[in-house]
Amino acid sequence: MAQPGSSKPKVTQTPPVPSTSEDLEALAWKIRDEVGKEIPPLRSAAYAIAGYGGKPGASPALVSPPPMPGRNPGESLDDWSARLELWAIGLEQRLQASSSSQSPSVVAVLNATEAAGHLLGAVERILLSIPDDPAAKASEGVKGTIASRAFTIVATARDHADAADGLVKNLRNPIGDKELGFLVGWLTAAVFAYTAFHPAWGWLAKMPSESGAIWEVIFWSLFGSVADSYLRVAEDIGKETFDPRHPYMYIYRVVTAPLVALVVVFLWSVTGLALSSSSSSNLLSVGGLSPTLLVLIVVSFLLGFYSKRALQVLDQAWQRVSSSGNGGGTSKQS
Repeated sequence: MAQPGSSKPKVTQTPPVPSTSEDLEALAWKIRDEVGKEIPPLRSAAYAIAGYGGKPGASPALVSPPPMPGRNPGESLDDWSARLELWAIGLEQRLQASSSSQSPSVVAVLNATEAAGHLLGAVERILLSIPDDPAAKASEGVKGTIASRAFTIVATARDHADAADGLVKNLRNPIGDKELGFLVGWLTAAVFAYTAFHPAWGWLAKMPSESGAIWEVIFWSLFGSVADSYLRVAEDIGKETFDPRHPYMYIYRVVTAPLVALVVVFLWSVTGLALSSSSSSNLLSVGGLSPTLLVLIVVSFLLGFYSKRALQVLDQAWQRVSSSGNGGGTSKQS
């Protein structure tokens, strides 16, 4: 089944159809187990996307599947499996007719997984009935026909699960675009503020020259944190573990990176590495060295890009200072 909007459905390698009924039953069970494990994560992803609000376009209505036909008293398993096969075809037709929108939707994912679940139930009932069916025991041909129908139904369930997987991936794309657009907005605003208010040439040119170093630290660490967040979000969107309920999980780095960078620079000053910048010479003095301001820019960018690690280093340094202030802890008794 091809659901609308699943432009890149999951590609599943379907093994060749076995020639014996026993092998066909075993393959049907295998596919049934695989699809059964895939349905819950797909539905969880759909509900997560719905909670985030990522439902582009119109959504079709939830499909109420037709009731699965039960086995009538005295009915052979051959006849019942034939009716179940027709029921599966009707279920797929109803699902296709309900998909009026060409855009991916959460409801379409739920419909596909719901249909797959009902089909798996039908397959299980057929396969469990084969060993006790007199006609299947007496005739290998009848047993093969029944197993073939079960395989057809489970293959349809496999198609539904693949279509749902493709829909979920397509639904993630708008969420990822929104996250990346948010980061681009941050970067645009930061670049404007950096150039328009720069102490060396902008509207704040009358500020003390010492503020130049602080300015570079704040904004270049901000640029580094935005670059790190952009790369991580772009990578996470393509992962199976991507959680759309937490779209801004890396944004905190954009806010904390300048603070962390300033603390690191302050600690440098405390430890004797005096930092100073002059708008006239654009020089940075680190102790006895006098490299250009480019060094400060690169260091600030790296502090922002690796702000999480920098924060961990600060935490470890603080723990060491605290432990040394307490006398290094309790000493062992001799």
